[in-house]
Amino acid sequence: MTFTSWLTNVAELLGMSRQIAAGLDLIADASAQIELTGERFWEAEVWRVRGDLLLLREQQGNNSWEAETCYRKAIEIAQARNAKSKFGSTLIGNGQIPSRSSTQKPETRNQRPRTIHT
Repeated sequence: MTFTSWLTNVAELLGMSRQIAAGLDLIADASAQIELTGERFWEAEVWRVRGDLLLLREQQGNNSWEAETCYRKAIEIAQARNAKSKFGSTLIGNGQIPSRSSTQKPETRNQRPRTIHT
């Protein structure tokens, strides 16, 4: 187990015990560790746990668009590495993550989605 994975696991446990701020602090440390060492193996998992913690915080009255952004980043990283994350991309497809239109910041809600040409 690496230090980054340990930080991520402890942050997830803190979230389960509703110690969200402490969990987010550890996730910030895990992200800093990734940048410091260049070890990116746990990066998608760090983003996933950050999203989980932000969703928990959202239940206390904050917006969930931040959590959705983290989940999308985790999926993007996992797909780039041909990996499968614990939570999988099915969360978005099954509607467990709120739709982007309901979770975006108000100033970006009316913008048209970008079309990506390949």
